[in-house]
Amino acid sequence: MNAAQALFKIRNTEKNAAFRVIRRQLRRMSASPQRCGWCEDSEAGEIDHIRPKGLFPEHTFVWDNFLGACGVCNNRKGSRFAILGPNGLVDITRQRDEPVIKPPSGPSALIDPRVEDPLILLELEARNTFHLQPRYGLSQRGRDRATYTAGLLFLNREALVLARRRVFADNREVLSSYRDLRESGGDAARLERLKDVLLQRPHPTVWREMQRQHELSSLVGLFRDVPEALSW
Repeated sequence: MNAAQALFKIRNTEKNAAFRVIRRQLRRMSASPQRCGWCEDSEAGEIDHIRPKGLFPEHTFVWDNFLGACGVCNNRKGSRFAILGPNGLVDITRQRDEPVIKPPSGPSALIDPRVEDPLILLELEARNTFHLQPRYGLSQRGRDRATYTAGLLFLNREALVLARRRVFADNREVLSSYRDLRESGGDAARLERLKDVLLQRPHPTVWREMQRQHELSSLVGLFRDVPEALSW
């Protein structure tokens, strides 16, 4: 453990007023209410470092390097990291018995959800597997980044796949209820509440992919009847 890691461990407590503010702000920034910035499923109860503090101690207390994450994703990611080299990915994870030296510089292979939209490189296979996979037509560097990110965070672990499948089905049901309520002359407040259910649910990526893949046979009729939902 380097000095920056040790200092972060000491300060990162609920007794520290500054870190209470940091945690609260990270939860507010979550893709959906208080959900992990990586898996979008579990509570974002920990502060993850996008660039691991064991490799990049100079980023240990940099706000832009903080991400609200769940313990599972934070622990799985750990201090593993890779950069993009001229010939592909370069794993710069420091092994336990290796000397502590400054890692080589280079663009991050890991998608940074603080400043990047992961769906530029990833897409949800929404017909059968509900896995996150590289988007069709990416460059090799783009495919490398998408594959590395999904693998590093275990984003296709069974619990997440099952959750995405369930959210997809629930979203279809809510959108169907919205259509039926609107067609029967339901009041605007109830319609707005149904819309909020869709937009506040965990796994917001599922809803965004439903919009992006609205011509799927299981979705095309709903979005034809509720075209405004494409811009929610």
